[in-house]
Amino acid sequence: MSAGEREVPGRARLAARRELAKILTEPASTGVVLSGPIGCEKSSLVDRVLRGEKLEAVRLLCSAVLGESNFGTLSPLLVDFTEPLKEAGVLKHVWNLLRSPKPGGKTIVVVEEAEHLDEASAFVLTQLASAGCIKLILMTVGQGHSE
Repeated sequence: MSAGEREVPGRARLAARRELAKILTEPASTGVVLSGPIGCEKSSLVDRVLRGEKLEAVRLLCSAVLGESNFGTLSPLLVDFTEPLKEAGVLKHVWNLLRSPKPGGKTIVVVEEAEHLDEASAFVLTQLASAGCIKLILMTVGQGHSE
């Protein structure tokens, strides 16, 4: 464990798993932001809850380089997109890719290193979450907090 990192006690880990599972299974939820220092097991928490709840997710990885271009974070979903890169067209394309086949279902989208999320991708993802198409899990490096 490096300086500044603290081991999360067992009870806190269990409480975090329960809270995340509740958020992911609550139909009205649009998602959650998980913030904490590097190495605090945000990815492990998400993986455990997804596995435990038997949920699948689309994963997107942000980076400083991808964050410099419009729709950089969404680029893995735009491989087949042949129209000009404009918000309305990208929104429709990504909505068609991510909409759940289950009536009333929401596709879970995990965005890692969300502190590098580009503005255009953020717009599309928040519109999809607001419309009830997806449930977002944004993981970002930050200070986090403990209660």
